Amino acid sequence: MPSYNHERYIARSIESVLDQTFPDLELIVVDDASRDGSVEIIGRYLRKDSRVRAVCHESNQGIARTLNEGIELATGQFIAFLASDDVWAEHKLEKQMGVLGRDENMVVWSEGEIIDGGGRPLGQTFTALLRARGKRKAGRIFSELLPGNYIFGSSLIMKRDNLRDIRFDTGLKYLNDFSFYLDLSAKYDFYFFDEPLVRYRLHGTNSTGREPDVWDRETLMMYDRILAKYGPVISKRLRSRLLCLSSLAYSRMGKPGMAIRALCKGIMAYPIHAYYLVLLCKHIARNARGRDYRVT
Repeated sequence: MPSYNHERYIARSIESVLDQTFPDLELIVVDDASRDGSVEIIGRYLRKDSRVRAVCHESNQGIARTLNEGIELATGQFIAFLASDDVWAEHKLEKQMGVLGRDENMVVWSEGEIIDGGGRPLGQTFTALLRARGKRKAGRIFSELLPGNYIFGSSLIMKRDNLRDIRFDTGLKYLNDFSFYLDLSAKYDFYFFDEPLVRYRLHGTNSTGREPDVWDRETLMMYDRILAKYGPVISKRLRSRLLCLSSLAYSRMGKPGMAIRALCKGIMAYPIHAYYLVLLCKHIARNARGRDYRVT
């Protein structure tokens, strides 16, 4: 459990782990130099439950390093993640371990229920929030996942040994989780519970949607890494789609020249429908504002 400035929510998150119907567990909390009362709350649970272990950073290391440290500290056969503002259903681990008992190399995840800061259900699911209802969620989902993330990290559980060469990318501030899920999905089959086994808390301090320029830069970095690492197994059509998505990111960043170059590479990789080509060109032109090139 990575922790950072969630004093309002972390006690409920910790309790949801300790209240699991599957009792054979350890909870490792890694606090990344919280400035609120999170460390004091973590300390209370350390003193009263021997299953809780904790590390508290003196300076902020970032979410990727925090998660990687938790992986390194884990001693169990399987690893699950929970954000310090989300909540597990009490039978979450029991149900997922039933699947892993049949195939321990599966990566198991589930639907999530959206709640507000006070814990009230908002009548929406996690996959609906990410517009992923029609997406493939089970089996080898790498190609389906590649254009955009829809995995609920707080619902994941997997075999620890399968993470020997997979870690969260410390060079990415926001998309380190997406990069991690892609690496998992390239190697292992996924299993999906349509039942919400985790509550995803939506509140004013969620990081999603912040710093759009950083998101675009990280998108470009990640797609470059993906194309370099997985190029031989990526279809021409999917390669074209990634390059066109890169073109959009360049356009949003006000770099029409780079956008046009990425778009041309995408077209050469796999001919796309003229309708989408026109939309991309219009988007680039709208964001060009006189820089580098002008598309009319």
